[in-house]
Amino acid sequence: MNGEWRIDMIKKLLFLVPLILSAGDLDNIDISLDLGDVDKPYSYKGYIKPEFYYIDDKEKFARFKSELNFEGDYKKDLWYFKGNWSGYYLNDEKDIKTYGVLNEAYVKYGNVNKNITVGKELLKWGKGYAYNAVSFFTRPKNPLYPEDLKNGRSMVHIKMINTLNSTVKNYS
Repeated sequence: MNGEWRIDMIKKLLFLVPLILSAGDLDNIDISLDLGDVDKPYSYKGYIKPEFYYIDDKEKFARFKSELNFEGDYKKDLWYFKGNWSGYYLNDEKDIKTYGVLNEAYVKYGNVNKNITVGKELLKWGKGYAYNAVSFFTRPKNPLYPEDLKNGRSMVHIKMINTLNSTVKNYS
């Protein structure tokens, strides 16, 4: 038994010693990555969210709700296109509904300082749960229909920021 242990130990050392001695060469491995090919002019994402409610109160109530969301955008030179769509499937004990909502669909032309946006856009200004003083364009919060907050408003939005070499340095 003692001889077998020595043979196993010698086999392990013959395997591990060359591995340990060659570990110094790991510093010379080139693992650089060229991110130039990763930059794409488009992006897309989506999700599926199933929900099931069961309330056992005076009357038993069961409801199944499923949401399918798809969002995508595309940029070409000074043009930017964005779209966001949600589809819903509701199955109550009373009826079955299926419908879709176009949350956002707009086109933006220009750079960061000067641009024009036309279409249905969701503007998120400020921060607050119950009341937001600067949120002029968001819809009121409704706990029964929280998906209404994803729905944008149809508008034309013009943005212009200039820098001057005078008393007034910049204006918007």
